[in-house]
Amino acid sequence: MFVRKVPVRHGATSYSYLRVVENVRQGGKVRQQTVLNLGNVSHWEEGRLAAAVRALSAFVGAGEPAPPAGVPLAGVSYGEVRVLGPYLPLAHLWEELGLDAMLRAAVGGRQELAPPVESLRVERLLGCARAMVLSQAVAPRSKQASWQRVREQVEIPGVDGAALPLHAYYRTLTALAGCKGSLEQALHQRLAHLFNRELSLVFYDVTSVYFEGTKCPRARRGYSREHRPDLLQVEVGLLVDGDGLPIGHELFDGNVKDMTTVLTVLAGLRERFQVQRCVFVGDDGLASEANLQALCAAGYEYITSLSMGHSQIGTRLLGQAPARREWPPLEGTALLMARLGEEGGVRYLGTYHPARAAANRVRRQRRLLQCVEALRALQAPPKLRARRRTPAATLAVAERFLRDKYVRGLFTLALDAEGRLQWALQREALQRERRLDGVLVLKTNSTTLTDAEVVGGYRTLWRVEDAFRHLKDEIHLRPIRHWTDPRVAGHVLVCVLAYLLERLYEQALARAGLPVSARDALERLAPVTVATLEAGDQRLRRRARLTPEQQQLLAAVGLHQLPEIW
Repeated sequence: MFVRKVPVRHGATSYSYLRVVENVRQGGKVRQQTVLNLGNVSHWEEGRLAAAVRALSAFVGAGEPAPPAGVPLAGVSYGEVRVLGPYLPLAHLWEELGLDAMLRAAVGGRQELAPPVESLRVERLLGCARAMVLSQAVAPRSKQASWQRVREQVEIPGVDGAALPLHAYYRTLTALAGCKGSLEQALHQRLAHLFNRELSLVFYDVTSVYFEGTKCPRARRGYSREHRPDLLQVEVGLLVDGDGLPIGHELFDGNVKDMTTVLTVLAGLRERFQVQRCVFVGDDGLASEANLQALCAAGYEYITSLSMGHSQIGTRLLGQAPARREWPPLEGTALLMARLGEEGGVRYLGTYHPARAAANRVRRQRRLLQCVEALRALQAPPKLRARRRTPAATLAVAERFLRDKYVRGLFTLALDAEGRLQWALQREALQRERRLDGVLVLKTNSTTLTDAEVVGGYRTLWRVEDAFRHLKDEIHLRPIRHWTDPRVAGHVLVCVLAYLLERLYEQALARAGLPVSARDALERLAPVTVATLEAGDQRLRRRARLTPEQQQLLAAVGLHQLPEIW
């Protein structure tokens, strides 16, 4: 909300109208809406505006300071404007979780990072941590860009941006890496107290995060889920609960295999979170026999899937099962489900999703057509191709293209006596793949969950996948630009904490009956600013007026009364 002087011309005469306006979003565009029209002020004498402000303040009973009498209009200056709104609910959740106290306790005994005798350094660390986490949730940028923005453009409750130097941000990352374990443990206990959190189902998955640089010792080249094999990466394993809230995370070398990460995560579940009994849910990439045996030895139950392209037992059980059209429907879903059998204390369930089967057929047909077209182009005589290749190079290009389309097993490739590429579609392999469209085989050692609960638990695995998507696309977990292992670990922790606050805000919005995502809510709060007005020797910082919708978005987390004078 701000004051605008609008010139109006009537014939040969010009007038100046003074209006109080605010920015509102209508139809995806920001427009100015008049809140108060003070009329034609062309003939106003000096001091009349200040008198009008005092009269309005007395009328509403605000009791707030007004520009002093006798100060001319030209003496009132309009200073900096800082963004406040999106940081209000997140800062409130930060306080509700008690993150400052957790960090203070976690770093209190680490003399090399934040000596307790130097309270200023600890306070600086707390300010930097809050600034980085909230900035990463609202407007993710590099640490240097976030530092400059906190100093000049945004108002984060509880943070004095001008008192935080840039080097403190980087040192805070190192400190956060050192206290990750104790911080996650304290957060788990706090969430259990606030929301009666019970880890009956634990979901786990691994993703890769690439680097811009070559200096991090932990960075390696490995299987890139982001299709950037040219860059170094690290692996991040994430544990979430049934509500999608992160429990903990681990950082691994970039070339580690997914299945080798499970044992580290299991140790953390038992030692740091004191989880004695739960159901561990993971996909087929984590379900090695060694991992499943370790889960059983730890007293945990598990739900996982079989890799249908390589699982002999899955193929055998499906071959013995009734036709899919005879499988009973799973209540409340579009799935058909059948119990395939039980062997060695392990239960096997088959599910069939007709819509997913149809989508798989369409995607595969599209890929096959692309492959046939590419293979025919590679068969063209060299003079008709844009580039000339050796026969071996042509075969390698064809191999790579088919692998990238995930159909290498459906084609045979060879070179004839003259070095020309020959290919053929394997009809039998294509028929086998078609029979598996929409089919998923689950295995579990649970003796307490029903068949429907097992299927429902595995279907909830999307929450950890959604968490990874959100961390990468919205919170900008990658690319990572830090060089040292502690700062890389600190950056990942900052992103996970930002995701936690956003998920908690989304849950609060849902409990309040507001059909809006946390990301949309933060954007709708963006117009709420704090402006500085200076009149004579007085300086006034005033918050913009809240719209009814913005009041609801803040009330969802318990913010009902906010001061207008900041």
